[in-house]
Amino acid sequence: MIYIRIGALFLFIFNHHFGLSQKLEKNVKDSLAIVVSEMYERDQKYRKFMLWRTTDTLKIDSIQSLSFKKRYKIITSQTSLPQATMDSLWNLQSINDSLNFEHLVSLLKEYGFLSKKRIGVGYLNTIILHMMHDDEFCILDTLLIQEVEKGNLSPKSYASWYDRYLLITGQAQLYGEYNTYTPCVTSLEETNRAREKIGLKKLKKNICP
Repeated sequence: MIYIRIGALFLFIFNHHFGLSQKLEKNVKDSLAIVVSEMYERDQKYRKFMLWRTTDTLKIDSIQSLSFKKRYKIITSQTSLPQATMDSLWNLQSINDSLNFEHLVSLLKEYGFLSKKRIGVGYLNTIILHMMHDDEFCILDTLLIQEVEKGNLSPKSYASWYDRYLLITGQAQLYGEYNTYTPCVTSLEETNRAREKIGLKKLKKNICP
């Protein structure tokens, strides 16, 4: 069953305009950009080892300088790391993710969603995609939907995060924004109602693989 937000969602039923993004002073922007950049480093620290299947940072730097086509070929052809190594990396990354979650909630409550437009770096869009535990989702959904209304978070970014959670938990996308090539949804009518409420244009087709 699709997770239903009870409180904040209904704000959109009666409110058809979205607030302007909250402005920040330059010194605050610069400080927050550093904080978010540090969060991104934690977010990627061990994921990059698991993605490229090596703990050799020089090799990873070399791979990341290649074209997308060459990088994809490397991902699909390389032998995986030993399972014990993978488990260890996941444990270390989980610690970083927990720390990032605490930072994220604190930042959202004090400053709102810190997009690239607001602070010059857009790393939070990537970081929130890794906040997929049920308890994290329930907390963030209430906060993020409010940020869409304020104009701090784009509807597309919110919808992509929301749809990713649904897919991971074995459900169909609601907005059709995470997998946009085949935005397979349960009901095009329901999806377009949901999209309209957060300021997205209607989907013309329900494309399923």
